[in-house]
Amino acid sequence: TFLLSWVWGLVAAAPFLIALIALRVVGLIDPQYLRRIRFARRRLWLSL
Repeated sequence: TFLLSWVWGLVAAAPFLIALIALRVVGLIDPQYLRRIRFARRRLWLSL
């Protein structure tokens, strides 16, 4: 059961890891893109 829970933890964490890696890759390719995302997120946060 311990191994199974570990596997489930990996499965749950996988999408977040993939998203982080993708963001890092995009940031390396286009630094302006990350700044744009941060700016848009702040604007959304302020509009709420």
